[in-house]
Amino acid sequence: MQLPVNLILADDHTLFADGIHSILQQVPNVTVLAIAANGQELMNLLSCHRPDIVILDINMPVLNGLEATKLIRQDFPNIRTIILSSYNDPHLVSLALSYGADGY
Repeated sequence: MQLPVNLILADDHTLFADGIHSILQQVPNVTVLAIAANGQELMNLLSCHRPDIVILDINMPVLNGLEATKLIRQDFPNIRTIILSSYNDPHLVSLALSYGADGY
């Protein structure tokens, strides 16, 4: 038996976030608790929900995904973070991992 996985998505592109949400709804034992449109909204949601995983974009308004990752690692060390981005720049990958991302 698989353990349940609760997660929050964070991406300012509604169409993309909705698409990922739609795919994840088909995965057994995975629940999307919320979708944030920017990093600050994500941080506010983390105060209410305690997901196992956050999947986030790098380029978001108000608070970008890299800075949000750093704050999540600092304030919520048990939450895993995965950067989902079209950027394939090795520097961004290294930076995300140095900020505490668990995957890119």
